[in-house]
Amino acid sequence: MIKILPALVVAITPVAAMAAVPASKSTVAMALKLPFENRMSALKQQGGGAIKNLEEIAFSPNQNLQSRWRAITAIGQFGPKQSQPILAKALESKQWFMRNAATVALVHSDRSWALKKAKVLLDDPALVVRTAAVNAISKHNGSELSPFLWHKLYSAENYRNGKSLWVRRHIAKALVEMGGAGDEPKFIGLLKDKDESLHALAIQGLEKIMKHKTRAKDLKEKRRVWLAWWSRYS
Repeated sequence: MIKILPALVVAITPVAAMAAVPASKSTVAMALKLPFENRMSALKQQGGGAIKNLEEIAFSPNQNLQSRWRAITAIGQFGPKQSQPILAKALESKQWFMRNAATVALVHSDRSWALKKAKVLLDDPALVVRTAAVNAISKHNGSELSPFLWHKLYSAENYRNGKSLWVRRHIAKALVEMGGAGDEPKFIGLLKDKDESLHALAIQGLEKIMKHKTRAKDLKEKRRVWLAWWSRYS
């Protein structure tokens, strides 16, 4: 009789175990509990059936917020043909976390479709959704939406009690990344903004466009130099 030593028994990992089982609601639910990389590996190994179960979990009021959020963001990782109709449905949800999850997933969607949706979401009542929309535009290098982002930078909904909400910093960062010739006056305007935390980004935008950095090391001195430059040459 052959004796099998315990040391020779190979443990089956959760991902490997689920890969051998056809997609079902329970196996998909198990996958959603895994760390992100393992989660997506397990879901994609379950084939096309995973999407249907993910959608069911995502829109079930009986599921917890984390499972529903993870289900939507996971759906975004599948091909546009499969994911976009479901994401579009989630973007119409009355629940902020569903809209947020779908907006986060836009970074994996078809560029033109994602930018079209993200532009609308810049007006969403939820701050986290507006922020995710800005990040989606940035990820897709949506420079064609730069004029709209400049407008939203100063929109009333992005302030509270006269002070900047964090989305303004995300907008400014995206504008620096996508900025180009002709944006100098706008970055000078940002350099004069009451929110001093935006001044460093304004300087980055000017340095990028002008391909020049001042010798000043102090932020306030850099600001003074750029404002003086503008007053001389504008």
